[in-house]
Amino acid sequence: MALGLALFSTAHAQDAKQLKRERIQAGYMLSFGRAPSESEITYWQGQASMKNVNDMIAANKAYIGKDAGTKKSTIIKAYNDAMGRNPTAAEITYWSNGNHIYTELMADHVQWLKGNPAEYVNVIKRSYQYELGRQPSAPEVNYWKGQPVHSYLMLLGCHEAWKKSNGATAQKTSGSTVISSGTTPIVVTVPVSMQIAAEANAAAGIINTNGSNIVAQGGGNIVAQGGGNIVAAGGGNIVAQGGGN
Repeated sequence: MALGLALFSTAHAQDAKQLKRERIQAGYMLSFGRAPSESEITYWQGQASMKNVNDMIAANKAYIGKDAGTKKSTIIKAYNDAMGRNPTAAEITYWSNGNHIYTELMADHVQWLKGNPAEYVNVIKRSYQYELGRQPSAPEVNYWKGQPVHSYLMLLGCHEAWKKSNGATAQKTSGSTVISSGTTPIVVTVPVSMQIAAEANAAAGIINTNGSNIVAQGGGNIVAQGGGNIVAAGGGNIVAQGGGN
């Protein structure tokens, strides 16, 4: 079951149509927490007004503001990815008063978890149960409480990387937090060129450090194994290890 997303940057030259396709994909990922369908890509390919990722996000944000069904599905998606649970009716009502995109909701939820450590422990427990089929030990809870706060989605990615290397019963009580880029079904990914990655960074308020690694604001650092920069749409920083653009 796919629960979240990231954007991987590539160095390959792209023609104008491919660049526009990537803009559409990046805009949908950041706005709705999902990749666009082929019919949605075809529609936006024909729209001359969409010149960068920010234009795509602005159009999606306007659509969220007027389409109640899309607004509700985006709210539910963000709660599932950030908290590992569905929102309550009251929470849906609260967020329905605005037109927040997925990335904005994720950033808000992770910030809320920082101020509510007891609820964050519940998120940690949910992630262990889903990905490893067990509850975390007390030392494991303490380990994660000692790390920067991550979303449920990013915790799942970390647990999956741990399980692949160490097994589901092995205890995670030290070391760096690692996610396997491009190999995990937990995080939905789309490849994007450096140009579109830069546009996505600017649109989502994400910073680029040292000219290669892309780091998302908010949350904690997660080392991504494998090549390529990663843009995380909410919920925890991801730093690409040794990949370059």
